Parts: sequence; C-alpha cells; structure tokens
Amino acid sequence: MVAIATEPLEVQLQRRATARLLESRLQLNAALYDTRVLAGTSMRRFWLFALISALGGFGAFLGSILGNAAGKTGLFVGALLGGAIAVALGVRLAARLALVPRTRIAHATLGALGGFALAALVALNTLSSPVGPVLSVALIGLGAVFGAVRGPSGASNRVV
Repeated sequence: MVAIATEPLEVQLQRRATARLLESRLQLNAALYDTRVLAGTSMRRFWLFALISALGGFGAFLGSILGNAAGKTGLFVGALLGGAIAVALGVRLAARLALVPRTRIAHATLGALGGFALAALVALNTLSSPVGPVLSVALIGLGAVFGAVRGPSGASNRVV
C-alpha cells in the first residue's frame, strides 16, 4: 500500500478560508469599481463634450493661423488638419482622464472626427455670421459623446 502525504486538516481549512477571503475581497473591489464608474456618468459625458469641443475649436483656430501663411487655401487646410489632430489627441487625453473607457477610444475618435467634419461644413456655410462657426464647435463634442456611448451594436462597455 502506498502512503499518500496529506496536509493536516488545520492547513487545509486555513487555505480554504484564505481563498474565500480573497474571493470576497475581489468581489467587493469589483462592486466598488462599478459604483465609481456608474456614478457621475452624465458629468463624464459633459466633461468629454466640453474638452473635445474646446480642443477641436482651438486646434482649428491654431491651424488656420498657421495655414494663413499659405493663403486662403492654406487657411482652410490648416484649420482642418489642426482641428482633426487636436480632436484625435483630445480623445486620448479624455481616455487618460477616465472620461472615455479604453475600449471606446476608437469609437469616440471616429465620432469626434465625424462631428468635426459636420462642424467644418456648418462653419463654411455660415461664415457671414459669427454665430454659426461658434455654435458648430458643439458638433465636435456631440460626436465624441455619441461615439463613446453608442459605438457598434455588439460593444460591451457602454459606460462613459
């Protein structure tokens, strides 16, 4: 007969208790994390909207100033490139600030770039009035929020 070396009953019970404690701590941490993510969702969306709108408008402004040296066409191209770069970098910054989940960066970027394209169209068609170009900047932030929240239908992380 072969003797099987087993641990004393005390050691087995202690290991089970430690495993249960660790599991309950992990569940508690997950519950706290979920609560923190869900709390303030509307504020996160507001700050995402504000950040991307401001950065997109500022990037277009700086790009148009730099592009103005190349003439009227350079002004428009500079505004488009400056705004697009600022929007893409702004979504990355928003992800670092936990305004966009890491799984939604691409969606938020595409939404913000789509909003920027619409804002550029609105701004070009309302150049005679100062109100149109200024209000069109809101489309950039709306696109970012829509992209971060909506995304494709199969996306799993909808919290922003």
